[in-house]
Amino acid sequence: MAQPPKPLQDAAPEESVLCELPDWLIPTGRLAMQDHAPTTTYQPPSAGPAAPQATALPPAQRMVDRGVIARGGFGAIHKVFDKALLRTVAMKTLESAKGPTPQSMARFVEEAQITGQLDHPNIVPVHELGVEETGKQFFTMKLVAGETLTAIYKRAPEDSAGFGAHLNRVVEILLRVCDALAFAHSRGVVHRDLKPDNIMVGRFGQVYVMDWGIAQLMVGKRTAGHTVDPVHLARDAGSMDAPGTVVGTFAYMAPEQAYGHNDKIDARTDVFGLGAILYQALTGTPPYRGKTPLEKVMNAQAARITPPQQAVPGRQLPSALCQIALRAMRAAPQDRYQSISEFKEELERFRGGYWFATRIFPPGETVVREGDGADAAYIIVDGTCDVFRVEAGRKVSLRTLGPGDVFGETAIFANRPRTATVVALTPLTVMVVTRESLEEQLAQQSWMGAFVRTLAARFQDQDQQAVTLRATAADAAVVHAALQFVAFHGQGVGNTRVAPWPPLLAQLQVQFGKAEEELAAALAQDSTLTLDRSSNSVVLTSFRPEKP
Repeated sequence: MAQPPKPLQDAAPEESVLCELPDWLIPTGRLAMQDHAPTTTYQPPSAGPAAPQATALPPAQRMVDRGVIARGGFGAIHKVFDKALLRTVAMKTLESAKGPTPQSMARFVEEAQITGQLDHPNIVPVHELGVEETGKQFFTMKLVAGETLTAIYKRAPEDSAGFGAHLNRVVEILLRVCDALAFAHSRGVVHRDLKPDNIMVGRFGQVYVMDWGIAQLMVGKRTAGHTVDPVHLARDAGSMDAPGTVVGTFAYMAPEQAYGHNDKIDARTDVFGLGAILYQALTGTPPYRGKTPLEKVMNAQAARITPPQQAVPGRQLPSALCQIALRAMRAAPQDRYQSISEFKEELERFRGGYWFATRIFPPGETVVREGDGADAAYIIVDGTCDVFRVEAGRKVSLRTLGPGDVFGETAIFANRPRTATVVALTPLTVMVVTRESLEEQLAQQSWMGAFVRTLAARFQDQDQQAVTLRATAADAAVVHAALQFVAFHGQGVGNTRVAPWPPLLAQLQVQFGKAEEELAAALAQDSTLTLDRSSNSVVLTSFRPEKP
């Protein structure tokens, strides 16, 4: 006999539930309701008594109960010592103040069967499923010594550098969660109740996805990467929850869950849950806010989510990570990442610093221009480009860049204008690294940012000095050639020597390839040479004729 419904206001907003909503809120009809077990917390094991010689003992004699470590709506978790195997384990038992129902008993057994078949390093292993002499069902599993992701969130530092390190740790944890979920999806299983309380982090960095009590099979649905070895249950595959039954946790559930559309739940529902967990890492709160469960479930149905940066305006958040969370939590499943693997790839791109937009420049198009302000740097993905600057009115090629090369970063770090122009030689594909993205990365390690900015400024100073030296050397070469011409072709006039300008100009243009004004400017750098425009001649003023 199914358990009778209870009012919505009795449901805790951040507990997993099967709940009833008003008719006007659910297009598909009324919802069945009953409690689901709340989040469990595991404690480290302690040494147990020595094992007896006999090993074939009934559970009551073999398991030494060390006490309840967590209790929920229809289940409790005990810390027990297995005298046969000499180890401490967690034992989950089916308990309820109103007594177990056929549905709760079936769900309890299926939780053990599903979890037991998901043999993965990031899913807590189930050891045994059985019945005590009293008829009470139980299953045992590994006792995880560690803490929940919720506990880690509560210790998030306030300073920017510490918070950046915290986010990096969360990303590493979520990557392991992705591994577990991708495996479960390949076996045809959706978790349906992803939240920080259901992720355990062990003392030595182990990550476990816990509490598969409301997991649902995806037989006949989207199972990207589905294997030939799906999870099996004794009953027909699919959901035991009738259409219109809301299953999950209000604060984190996808719209299809909030509407009770259980036939539409697939891997993308778990993608939403991961986005909600990431959202809480960024903002400190779940994506749905509300004073009552009804308000939260209505927000969940509409996917009414405040963007992370708006939720915490006083904190600078990584825009790329915010975009990942928001895309994962889009209302329509087809608009989210289509698999856990896609979500994981984006997290890895963020971790590696490669979450950047791309642009394509056709041959001949200018990417950056010398003297312009700097708002982005570029990483070349494909193609080549020419880097050059204009010195004394003449184009000076500096280098040709190709895939993997970076340009434009120095001007951003030093907060100065561009020192060179970059033009695409072939179709050029680049990743655009905005100033904001660079500053976000540097803010996570403020000492590194100080080093980079100082080095960039020094590099630009040295580069400018090199430009000046090159210009000085070029001018000196022009002056030297002019002096030679005047010495050999000029005529002595008192203490000066005068040579005609037109033939000297023609020789200098052939030798240096510069315009007349550039050459005249170079000659002006030498105090002994004077270009007399009125007589169209060059005068060497320091010339002294030999004595007779």
